Amino acid sequence: MNESGIGVRELSRMIDMSPAQVSRVMNDLRTPGYEFCQAIARAFKIPEEEVLEQAGILAHPSPALKLFSQLSNEQREAILREMRKMVAEQQWRRGSVVNHSET
Repeated sequence: MNESGIGVRELSRMIDMSPAQVSRVMNDLRTPGYEFCQAIARAFKIPEEEVLEQAGILAHPSPALKLFSQLSNEQREAILREMRKMVAEQQWRRGSVVNHSET
């Protein structure tokens, strides 16, 4: 990270990842994953979607993702819990409809 003046060790401390992990990403030996990008966004206080776009993980964020990224981790987890419940309920209904029609 020569442009910003931050070394690999300092950045690794800032994002709570090993210097080896940071070095591999910085030297293009490994592509940054979602968690790496999240950590960078938090450390530099920049929008998560901007980092994800720069990393090539997110081409064009949807309005829902933009809103989601502005929520706290607790709010995100609450929404994800509800979404998981909805998906499970939908899968259960599909399963029960299939089973019902088979009988």
